[in-house]
Amino acid sequence: MAWLQPGREGNKTVRQLFEEESVFRHHSGIDSHLLDANSVCKREEQVINIWRSSVAQWYYDVIDHLNAPRESVYVAMNFLDRAVDRHHQEQHRSQNPRLMEDLTKEGYELLSTTCLFLAIRVSSSFQLKMDQLLRMIDSQFQPKDLQQQGAWLLECPSFKQIVVSPVAFAKAFLRVLVNDAPASGLDAQKAISLLETVTYLLELSVCDPAFARVPASELAYAAIAACLRHRNHDIA
Repeated sequence: MAWLQPGREGNKTVRQLFEEESVFRHHSGIDSHLLDANSVCKREEQVINIWRSSVAQWYYDVIDHLNAPRESVYVAMNFLDRAVDRHHQEQHRSQNPRLMEDLTKEGYELLSTTCLFLAIRVSSSFQLKMDQLLRMIDSQFQPKDLQQQGAWLLECPSFKQIVVSPVAFAKAFLRVLVNDAPASGLDAQKAISLLETVTYLLELSVCDPAFARVPASELAYAAIAACLRHRNHDIA
């Protein structure tokens, strides 16, 4: 119920979230341009999507084991997708044979582990150390590997920006609807029930690469709209 209380610490308004998303998208645009469609072969894209699906499920397992916020998975996948894009951009532009190599499974594993660690540190109050994470997942990597990979990621301005999750937007949108209950027909109890279904849809979307570049605000709006229509409601 705390998330339904406007003005409560941590409950940002829709406007605040849109401002943060706008800043993030601006910096993401500075970091990179759209990849040439020919710079990533179809076969490599298919392989990475298979790895991505497995990593997304693994992320949820680790987050649940740590009892950390599940929204951290969205942040981690957001980091990971942009890290892969950056690798491909550098590969496409580079004349260095080492950098022109395709992303290996081991390289993807290191990227995914680093992104998970960074996401937990920046999106929650959970104080996790690199060696703790590596021991827990029985990883072959050392803390220095994550440090080097993390330093490479943080060269990009957008990796230092706040990543707003779709669930944060969903909560803010639902607070607006509840505050306008006479018009929306959505009271607090209905909103709590609705959030459970919306969150489930948003967590599924994290696992699907088709939604990787859809803004968090649009994902949240679409999930709420789908649930409301299913329940014979509608929003403008």
